[in-house]
Amino acid sequence: LQTKGINIVKYDTNFRIYLHQSLQKLGIRMSIRQVVMAPAEVYLTRFLLSASPNELNIYMLLASVLYLASKTEESPIHIRSILMEARNCWPEFIPNDFTKLAEFEFYVMEELNCHVVVHHPYRSLVQLGKTMGLMDLNNAWAIINDSYITDVILLYPPHIIAIAAVCITVCTTDTKAGDMSEFLANSNIRIEEVAEVCN
Repeated sequence: LQTKGINIVKYDTNFRIYLHQSLQKLGIRMSIRQVVMAPAEVYLTRFLLSASPNELNIYMLLASVLYLASKTEESPIHIRSILMEARNCWPEFIPNDFTKLAEFEFYVMEELNCHVVVHHPYRSLVQLGKTMGLMDLNNAWAIINDSYITDVILLYPPHIIAIAAVCITVCTTDTKAGDMSEFLANSNIRIEEVAEVCN
């Protein structure tokens, strides 16, 4: 599947959801903040663009992207802690040797071409909330969290994703609908992109 000049690997949706839930499971067990989980999700999706899940240990991949994201987001977690929690989740797939996890991290970095900076929609969401006077952004925040299951974060700029999350929230709660229409009409934002993200 080719979209906007980016080749997206079309793999089973159920498998994608399973990976997302497994990564979330590990993150919750370690009380990792969403600001670390989000880049881990992006690294996972980007990694699977070039590597086949059939050729690797996906549980080591999950632990590795989480470990890498903790470092890039300046919330480092000790490698032994991640290894121990991953072993608790998937004991038959995670070796006891922490050097294997470190080696896998380098493999992930190589596949990502060391491009580990990820811009997220959360900052745009907060700014949009202030601009529009939206007090409760919880639903929009949750929509953004769920969007990481899809390829949206690879295809669209973060501010478009944030606007789409607010649009969905506004449409489902009937609040500030007039303000949202006015905001979109007065901005230079491509409405087509917002609609594609909403879909």
